Amino acid sequence: MDRLEMVRIAEKELGMGATAEQMVSFIRERFGETIGAKFISIIRAGLRGQEALQEARERAARLLAEEPATLPKTRAIQQRNRR
Repeated sequence: MDRLEMVRIAEKELGMGATAEQMVSFIRERFGETIGAKFISIIRAGLRGQEALQEARERAARLLAEEPATLPKTRAIQQRNRR
């Protein structure tokens, strides 16, 4: 299990408002791993970035599935169609 997953589990168990020190203690007790408190905020930011990326991918997939004919064409396609 990697550090991202450990922090994800700690956040789920302790809540989003948990302090870095609380998360360090939780991870040490649960997984026997030591992560410095200064790295918790960095790892949390990485998790937020991954979540935002996943949401954007899901939103894009929904848009493509719902209305493929109404999406704007690129300029290359528009110019080629004008000929």
